[in-house]
This record gives sequence, C-alpha cells and structure tokens, in this order.
Amino acid sequence: MPRGMRGGVLSDLMQGPPTPCPEDRRAAEHWGTVVSLQRLSSPPVPLRTTSTRAASLFALASLVAGCRSATEIVLDVRTDVPCASPASWQGIAISVGEPGVDVESRAPVLTTTACPASGEVGSLVVVPTGAKNAEVGIRVVAGITRKPEDCAANGYDGCIVSRRTLTYLPHQSEQVVVDLTSDCIGNACDINHTCVDGSCTDTVTATPPVAPDGGVVAGPTVRCGDDGMRCPANDPSLVCCVTFDYEAGTGTGDCVAPAACPSTSAALYCDDSSECEAGDAGDPVMCCESIGGSPYRTTNAGCQAASTCDQGQGLALVLCQYRQACPVNQATCGLDPNAPGYFDCTAR
Repeated sequence: MPRGMRGGVLSDLMQGPPTPCPEDRRAAEHWGTVVSLQRLSSPPVPLRTTSTRAASLFALASLVAGCRSATEIVLDVRTDVPCASPASWQGIAISVGEPGVDVESRAPVLTTTACPASGEVGSLVVVPTGAKNAEVGIRVVAGITRKPEDCAANGYDGCIVSRRTLTYLPHQSEQVVVDLTSDCIGNACDINHTCVDGSCTDTVTATPPVAPDGGVVAGPTVRCGDDGMRCPANDPSLVCCVTFDYEAGTGTGDCVAPAACPSTSAALYCDDSSECEAGDAGDPVMCCESIGGSPYRTTNAGCQAASTCDQGQGLALVLCQYRQACPVNQATCGLDPNAPGYFDCTAR
C-alpha cells in the first residue's frame, strides 16, 4: 500500500500542510502502536483511476515527496515452522511497550492465525508516541501447541517468543527481521534475552551464534555471553569467560585461555549436560555449576560426576541450556539467578 494512504491519511493530506508528514502527525498520537500487519504473500491491489483521480494522486505524490520521512520500525515476521495447518500453528501475538518488564506484561496489540505455507507471516509497522529517538520493546509470540495468548502463563512451553529492544531513528524507516525458528520452541530465555538459532542472546543485538574465529559453529559449544559468541565445550585450552552484570541481567564473554579468565568472571567449560560424556549409569556425568564469591554468583561450570557435584546439603546445580529433562532428582530446568541468560536445574 503506498505510504501516506494507510488509515485514511489521504483526506488529512489533502486538507493540511505538507510538512510535517502525515505519519509524523499520526506518530505524535499513537506511540508504540502497531500500524498495520500486511501479508507478505498478498499481491498488491491494482489502482483503477479516472483522469480526475489520477490528477489527485499526482497532487498527493507531490505533497508526500515534499515532507519529512516517517519515523517507523518495519518488522518482517517469518517462521520455519509448518504454519499452514492449525495442528502445528496456533498463531502469533505481538506486544509493544518499554523494554523489559513493561512489554512482558502488555496485552497483545495484534493477534493473527494467518500464515502461508512459505512461512512469511507478515510485515509489521510500529511508530512512536513520544521522542522520535525513543527505545521500544517488542515481543512476538508464536503458539505452536497452544494459543499465543496463553504462552507466557505456561512458561512458553510449546511456544516461540522473540524479543527485540530497538531504538527509533528520527524520520527514518528501519527494517528488522524477526525469525520464529523451530529450534527456539520452549526456549523462552529471560526478559532481557531472546532465542536466536536455539541459543539465548541479548534483545538489542539478537545475533546468531558465532565461533571464536568468526566462522561457523561446529561441534558441542558453550554459549558465551549475550553477543552470540560460542566457545568449544570441554576444551582445556580455551574456556568461555563470562562477566555478568546482575543489575542489567546481562553477560559479556569471550573464549580465552583458562589462566586469562579473572576470578570476577565465570569460567564455563559447558552449559548443558548433553555436552558431557555419559559416564557411569549410577553416577552420570553432568554439567556441574559452582557458585560462591561476593556477590553470590556462578564461578565456573564443568563436566563432572553427579556424586561430586554437590554444593552442600545434597544440592547439585546443573546447567541445562537446552531446556531438556534435568538429570537431577526432583529438579526442574529454569532461569539461573546466578548466571543471567542461562538455565540451571535445581529444586524450585
């Protein structure tokens, strides 16, 4: 649909001055509002004009060309989940608000079950209400086995949630791709993180995992902070060294020699027990997490037998980044309060 013609703006344009743009007037009234969701697969609607209407459209085009560009964020929502059938797709719900707690508690501003076989769900336009350089949080939830509106209450089990923290650019249109991928089903991360390619990363960069040399990730790897870095698992010469910001709920990391990882950071040789050898059936090897220090935090994690993974009083903390069944009795996999962005098994 041509810019300037959405939402009945045509009449406003013909009656008002050409500056500012109609989108800018609309933005002053509807901050953080989803303007439209367009099916990407839909063909454009042909315009049939008489000579009089053609002249009016020419005048409209001249006015639009002479005004400032809109301040907006355009999201392209896609999925690799088979979504043409209700059996495997319950739809999406989109919430807009301030990043963090606010957007997590917001009711959806838009829901839809429409999704073609191509997986191109739609194109979403969001505009600001306040400052044109404001920060905005966007949460896109896809329901796979349940309705998307019910996902948060169920810990996003059977759902995909993708979060973004974005900043409006004054009088510019930003294009952002949101991929709802099957390897993120059930991996909700926390409110400061989002799942990308099966791993949690921060909502600002939302980058896929990369190897230490910038190449393709291969073999068992450890998530190393929020910038997409992955380090080889159980490598005695190279460890994931993460420094946590507990106030912000984030972490930054790099793959370094073990001796180069300071005591104020966490040295992670694994982040899930699937990266460890099976060990003895009666004493399985797990990705054991050690905590301590001041503030009380994760100090390291490595593969060791369950009998030695004891934090005292029979408590074993085990990292479970892939959200599978916990190898510890009476424990569930949940957000790790000692390592933001990670998950651990503990009695809850």
